[in-house]
Amino acid sequence: MVSRKTTLGLLLATLGSITALGQDAALQSPEQAIPDVVDFYLDQGLREINQKASAAATDATLLRRTTLDLVGRIPTVREAQSYVSDTASDKRLKLVNRLLISPGYLQHQVHELAQLLHPDDSKHLQTYLTHAVNNDAPWDRIFRDLMLPPAKSEEAPEADRFIKSRLQDIDKLANDTSVLFFGVNISCAKCHDHPLVEQWKQSHFFGMKSFFSRTFANGDFLSERDYGAVQFKTTEGETKTAQLMFLSGQV
Repeated sequence: MVSRKTTLGLLLATLGSITALGQDAALQSPEQAIPDVVDFYLDQGLREINQKASAAATDATLLRRTTLDLVGRIPTVREAQSYVSDTASDKRLKLVNRLLISPGYLQHQVHELAQLLHPDDSKHLQTYLTHAVNNDAPWDRIFRDLMLPPAKSEEAPEADRFIKSRLQDIDKLANDTSVLFFGVNISCAKCHDHPLVEQWKQSHFFGMKSFFSRTFANGDFLSERDYGAVQFKTTEGETKTAQLMFLSGQV
């Protein structure tokens, strides 16, 4: 038996080879205020598609949208009356800060992330996600915790639920990881090269699967066998052994 870092660590190590497409070269200065930077890129995007921005939202509309986005509910009558009547120039900033430190923000973020990462049974990950959101874990940290759960559960309690709950279907585990974290559905490349996306081949699907094929539940722990090569048959009938290959094609 070998450490699970042997193969899943390779999956994480390849992330540096993935670059964003269509990224604009005119980056804004880090000294600029966040609202100004957001407005700059939104305005730039609107110009590219030859559209004009809608009129500014009213205070009531802004309050409703912000409250729904951050805590998952509409504002109370008292909140609405207080916000609309407030004449302070920084009331929007105060609104966001108030919602971000409220218990509702934590609950809403945990719920949304759980629905995203485990739509079949979101309760599987709520313990870990509550821990992660409470500790302001960035997205890359969440990904690493779910792929390589720490041995000490207090560091990331029940982070192994993402993999454990899918171990009975390694095909699903491989495709879910691809879809949820990288936005690529490679399930169509399981039986044949993707019919619509030329760059997704069978070797990509089974390359992703090979990162997980040695994994098994060993009591309360996730472990890794020192065997378990993945083989697949092409549409031409050729049998191949999958390489540990990420979506970029890097082996």
